[in-house]
Amino acid sequence: MLPWMLQAMQAFSGDAAYGATQGVAAVGVATRAPGQTNCSLPVGLCQKPGGYQPGEWILGAVNSSEQVTGQFRWLDFTGNGGGARELKDVLKGEGQCNLPGSNTLIGKPGNNGSAADAYNTRFGIYQGSKAPPDDGVPDLTGYAWYSDVAIAQPPYPNKYPTFVTKRAANAPYEGDNRNPDTVGLNTVGQIYSGSLATAGGDRRIVTFPVIDCAAFDGLGGSATIRVQSLACVLLLHPIKKGAGPNSTKMWVEYVADASSPGSPCTTSGLAGGVGGPLVPVLVQ
Repeated sequence: MLPWMLQAMQAFSGDAAYGATQGVAAVGVATRAPGQTNCSLPVGLCQKPGGYQPGEWILGAVNSSEQVTGQFRWLDFTGNGGGARELKDVLKGEGQCNLPGSNTLIGKPGNNGSAADAYNTRFGIYQGSKAPPDDGVPDLTGYAWYSDVAIAQPPYPNKYPTFVTKRAANAPYEGDNRNPDTVGLNTVGQIYSGSLATAGGDRRIVTFPVIDCAAFDGLGGSATIRVQSLACVLLLHPIKKGAGPNSTKMWVEYVADASSPGSPCTTSGLAGGVGGPLVPVLVQ
């Protein structure tokens, strides 16, 4: 369909072929850069000398009070010591958004009850009569991996490529101990029986703030510390508050630094942030 301005130029120039011989063009150069704001789960990953490696499994635990220990800490992004309800809502929702990357300040949350239940909705596991979307939308797959013993690394398990395959097949959560990859895992809840293809979302590839856990543990009152960076991780399995040595472990897999070009963690919005998932930006 011939543009109107070219038709006008044909008339002014007397050249009926003007539109075929003249034109305009534009060239732009784009890259990706950290966004001004990010979304993240309220789970702090303890920094490690030398950093984590892609495919590496990171171990923590959930005790009977639903506190996380080991390499993880529950976080409060609002600085008000938010309790169980606030932590649960962030876990079952999109995470805490509008965070300024590594400039984010975090503190300690209050009571953490029901945190595990909210976390498990990402695998399609719900308590009682609860169901999506009101109580959290499951990922496109609930397929899980777990180890009830510490594992020697390297080599790193690197389950991310298999996770992508399981997600494409909409593989649901299989139930505890019915999958050779989850022997020793014990959770409680109703498994979502609806269509993951319609209910599911991007819920298990998430960003965790990387923090100085020694400094975090020493916080008191309303004190806060600064996030070191943001990590892109894969949630490997549902969790259950402590009731024995085989039910307290909590594993996630490190995929990449969230600000690295190959990171599958995404965000949206304007570029110009400090650390975190990347967004497209025009540079010339």
